[in-house]
Amino acid sequence: AVAFYRQAYVLLRGRADQGNTQWGALSQLALPDRTSGQPIIGPTSPQQSSQQQPFSSVTPKPTLGSAERLVALREKLTGANAAAVEQELRQLITAGNRGADSFGLFGMCQLLQNRPEEAERAFREALKLDPGHYRSLVNLGGLLLKGGRLQEAVPLLENSLQHTRQGSPESLAALTNLAVAQSQLGRSIEAAQLVLRIFRIKPDHLQPDKLVTAATSLEEMGDDPAAIELLQYLRSRLRDPGINRRLAEALERFGDYQQAALVYRELAGSGTP
Repeated sequence: AVAFYRQAYVLLRGRADQGNTQWGALSQLALPDRTSGQPIIGPTSPQQSSQQQPFSSVTPKPTLGSAERLVALREKLTGANAAAVEQELRQLITAGNRGADSFGLFGMCQLLQNRPEEAERAFREALKLDPGHYRSLVNLGGLLLKGGRLQEAVPLLENSLQHTRQGSPESLAALTNLAVAQSQLGRSIEAAQLVLRIFRIKPDHLQPDKLVTAATSLEEMGDDPAAIELLQYLRSRLRDPGINRRLAEALERFGDYQQAALVYRELAGSGTP
């Protein structure tokens, strides 16, 4: 069987070059615990909220139940209710709830209302209070990434990974933003390794073209087992002879001749030249 498929497919085309696929302006937020709650009803608007006076420098004692209110706001926040959540957060912060969670959530409200400069100030304030505040590290990193400030974004995103459990779904936003940054900096191998980590947490988190690009980089660096892992998934999702051909060649290089023969046989059955 090995001799048959080697002879029959010795003239197959080489691997398709996917290395130039661009990520584009893809950055992700470290969202609150849940973001599908009902909007908070209130009379305020984004215009009103942007005209609010700065927070008082006096730090009163937090009011009873403020922690519970903060949790509720974090769970309810959506793009539709960000202005109303912002108003409640202002009340909480003025009342003394001036922790990193409060300012981090406040920055999220600004981001969802497309006010990046205010969001950056809020995230930086959160990080002054808690330098390891995961959501603020990720969201500030994503904000800087979107603004093209890659060299500033990378250390924040790398730092954020030290403050979340490795392999957890929560780490996806940090990994994704960091993969985007590394790709845009031309560090294709580093980006591919991050994509592999993302894939192992949630296979469908990234678009297939990002996985194809990562598989190419992994093949080029000689990591056929990792490339095979991605290509096998892509084979199950895409009807693309090029993916199958690359998978068969990677399996052959890796020495898994039985599986390679099966993939080559599938290619022959599909009439692919």
